[in-house]
Amino acid sequence: MPSIYTGLVTAEENGVKSNDADRLASHCIEALKLAKRRRHALAERYLTSALGALGRRAES
Repeated sequence: MPSIYTGLVTAEENGVKSNDADRLASHCIEALKLAKRRRHALAERYLTSALGALGRRAES
């Protein structure tokens, strides 16, 4: 169940352990989905850039 705190979206996955980079990428992806739904272009750009820095591609 995602929660929103000061501009961050967190998603907890039951029973799945991942490293910190994977968790950060997962949070960025969830935040990107939210930014797209709410049409926040600047947030989309920043989150896409953050995912690129983590070596992940944003899903279209």
